[in-house]
Amino acid sequence: MSLKHAILGFLSVAPFSGYDLKKAFDRSIQHFWPANQSQIYRTLAELDEHGLVQKQVIEREERLDMKIYNITPAGSAELHQWLCAPLPEHDTREPFLIQVYFGGKLSDEEVLNLMRAKLKETEERLAVYEAVYQMSQSTPARVTDPRLIFFSLLTLEIGYLSAKSEAAWLRSAIERVETKNYNIKIGTKIMNRNIRNIIIVALFTVAGGWLGIWLNTVTGNTQPPMQSLGALVWLTSPALSGLFLRAFGGDGWKDSGFGLNLLSGWKWYLAGILVYPLAALLTFGLGALFGIVNADGFAAQGFGAYWSAAGVMFVGSLMKNIFEEFAWRGYLTPRLDAAKVHPILNHLIVGILWWSWHLPYYYYFLDRSILTSSITTSIPVFLAIGLLVLFPTAILFGELRLVSRSVWPVFVLHNVINALSLPLLINGFIKVNGPMAPIFTPTNEGIITSILFGAAGLMIYQYRMKRQ
Repeated sequence: MSLKHAILGFLSVAPFSGYDLKKAFDRSIQHFWPANQSQIYRTLAELDEHGLVQKQVIEREERLDMKIYNITPAGSAELHQWLCAPLPEHDTREPFLIQVYFGGKLSDEEVLNLMRAKLKETEERLAVYEAVYQMSQSTPARVTDPRLIFFSLLTLEIGYLSAKSEAAWLRSAIERVETKNYNIKIGTKIMNRNIRNIIIVALFTVAGGWLGIWLNTVTGNTQPPMQSLGALVWLTSPALSGLFLRAFGGDGWKDSGFGLNLLSGWKWYLAGILVYPLAALLTFGLGALFGIVNADGFAAQGFGAYWSAAGVMFVGSLMKNIFEEFAWRGYLTPRLDAAKVHPILNHLIVGILWWSWHLPYYYYFLDRSILTSSITTSIPVFLAIGLLVLFPTAILFGELRLVSRSVWPVFVLHNVINALSLPLLINGFIKVNGPMAPIFTPTNEGIITSILFGAAGLMIYQYRMKRQ
């Protein structure tokens, strides 16, 4: 490509002065073909000399005369011929890749300095692309044809996607050098490994509890089920299998979400604290309106008793929820995301596995009296409803994990739900009556509550997609 063809292209849209041409370059194609003012004026003079453009001088009082350039028929023919002609191969040599190729001759710190500098340069280029796009959207355009606009913005899109891909590669390379992980990710091998590892964790999720029950049986366990070796296997096997695969199965730790991200993600911690109380209050209000739910237990026992019970539940849930969230949101959700599974399908898969993991818990490990006191239906109906409500709940949990890039806001959410929800029915602070009880119960097993969870999760999903 030559500068003259770019200028002819702009003049084929509308007449321009040299000054306006420079502005057109800056807000449209500077990301792949920059030009300075002197180059533009020099090229315009050459085009005028060869009859490809025509100069019109507009006299202005007390100011320099303005020169407006129009494309001539000969210029239009030249532009069309060049646009249709195949281009010769351009120079694709990249000195930085020579430095990377022989990077093994450098120390880690030396090669990391090179990569970080290149990443900074690439991120600055990404910022330019975004600025050019914003400028194209906010500046009144001389072109209104959507087809012409589409092709002009395609050039911006390829530049942006290329730079984004390069930045992702650099971040991955930097992390692998820092952790001395010398695995190379090319072709379908990485995807096959992802799927293999996800299946392994899924198998431990589904089978771990039943394996624990079998262990208790063959060892003649005499302890309460929740204090047995089998319960330990059930609780830890999904999370431990994920941690093992991150350490030794090639998954790495980049998307583990173990960082707190407090400064950048404080609002997601706040969401984790508030979303259940708000959903429960709304559900309770609807249930009370229809006479299905009452809170007589609060009047009889007092709010102090409730907060005391909630505190006990919160502390008692901490260890269990660490293992849960390290499995579901610390491994399955981000690894399914890495495998390019659609987010909604991702959350559906996690929800089903989450539900499957709970089956041996309800069937064997959890004291039956505690279970029956905390539900409003028969156990089979409760389990069927559980499958239904865990999907929207998984959307909320999963999206909160992905948008915050941390497992800890979800851990907070999980603990808040357990602490505030479980005492409501178990300790008799509320009563839910009638066949509509599963719909209006303000616990996290309630259908309305779970729908509100799903709605909140979809809002976070939409926010995350717009941000990306």
